[in-house]
Amino acid sequence: MAPGNAKALRTVAYQLEALGELDRAKTVYQRIALLRPQEAQSYRDLAHIYKETGEITKAFGLYKRILDNQTPGIDFSGLQAAAENEIQHLIAFHRTKVKFTDLPNDLLAANYKRDIRVVLEWNDPSAEFEVQFVNPSRKYFVWNHDTFNNAERMFQEVEDGFSMEEFIIDDSDKGPWLVNIRYVGQDVSEENPIILKYTAYKDYGTRNETKSVKTIKLYSHTQKVSVDSFVN
Repeated sequence: MAPGNAKALRTVAYQLEALGELDRAKTVYQRIALLRPQEAQSYRDLAHIYKETGEITKAFGLYKRILDNQTPGIDFSGLQAAAENEIQHLIAFHRTKVKFTDLPNDLLAANYKRDIRVVLEWNDPSAEFEVQFVNPSRKYFVWNHDTFNNAERMFQEVEDGFSMEEFIIDDSDKGPWLVNIRYVGQDVSEENPIILKYTAYKDYGTRNETKSVKTIKLYSHTQKVSVDSFVN
């Protein structure tokens, strides 16, 4: 129905991932990469889904390409922090399947882990929203993705073609945490809405790792709403 609409296709891919339909999601991400070969996010999404579908060599090659940041016409700098965590995660589980000797030493720790990793991805770089993390002491941290508070970042996203952010909660306050979301934008289209993919990992990079993926219709949450809670 929308073979040339990257925003709609990302919505489909996010939902397929949430449903565990990884091979079908891969097909959609491949289509997006054909449509948007100049956007950094296309390469990271392929690297991520290849890792999820067990195509480790392909995933590793793309992550290295992102970290090298030498592809003409594409700037991966906005994705490099996330890519570093994801390539370390890949090595932690698939060390014997890839040639990692030319990676920097700080990416090769044998005991790599993160207590909590939250990844937000959205299907439109113009999406305006805020995320609030509330710690066990009821203190909170807010990350704003809007033109008033974070205009430079949003300009970079449009220029370089990426739309994701990760949050690491490591060696932090122990106890229950809460994650709240609020949409502050103007786009309320129900036909092709702004969608957020929310992925939460616990014990990231260990054999005890757990993961949950959900999609959130941002336009329907103009008031603050809790989207996740976990115990660190």
